[in-house]
Amino acid sequence: MFRNRTQISTTSHGRQHLMGFTLIEVILALAIMGLMLSIGWGALRNVAESRRLLSERQTIDLIGHSIVTRLVREIQLTTASLPLMPPSSQPNALFGGQDSFLAEQNDGSTKLAMTFLALEGGQYLPDGGRHSGVVQISYRLLPTPPEEGRAADSLSLIRSEMPYLRPFANAYKQEMIFPISHNVIAADFEFYDENQSQWSKTWKPSSNSGVPALVRFSITIRSVAGRTQTYSSAVAIAR
Repeated sequence: MFRNRTQISTTSHGRQHLMGFTLIEVILALAIMGLMLSIGWGALRNVAESRRLLSERQTIDLIGHSIVTRLVREIQLTTASLPLMPPSSQPNALFGGQDSFLAEQNDGSTKLAMTFLALEGGQYLPDGGRHSGVVQISYRLLPTPPEEGRAADSLSLIRSEMPYLRPFANAYKQEMIFPISHNVIAADFEFYDENQSQWSKTWKPSSNSGVPALVRFSITIRSVAGRTQTYSSAVAIAR
């Protein structure tokens, strides 16, 4: 009888000890799990942020390289064989003799105005190429119209093209205008005058002749998330 009571007492004491130890284990396990979840969530968040930044970088690089590639290709095809066509608003005006390249930069509403003649080389040809083999290309950098989610200082790079046709009215009818990017925040162009051995921010008939020997430029664009990146290049023009 005494033996049984001792066993019962021992068994009861063991159960109490076992129940207390299990509770401590649960608390420790929960604490460890919480720590692991916290570390895991932080790592997962870092991975997601890294993927977002990589995707953003890839997107902005794609836009930047596309702009640079287009500009380089088209400027390389510049030709001085014909004079520029006058603006459609002044069809009978002349830009100035045989000038086939014009460029201005200012702080007004138009940040860049560059117009030049280029040989056919993969540009859009609305008439199927049945003309002189020359197209007139213009680039304009204008303030981007305000829209939700777009920074107030954003600029739009606008491109226009039309085949070189006479009468000029036929060319104006086939002009194609479209935006290259709405997220440009800065652009800088310089033109090298081989005759005067100097760089200039503009290229005008009054001070320059023919076409520049070199054009160098840099364009800074901004992604939707606010990341900025500058892309630069230099182009030699055959003379």
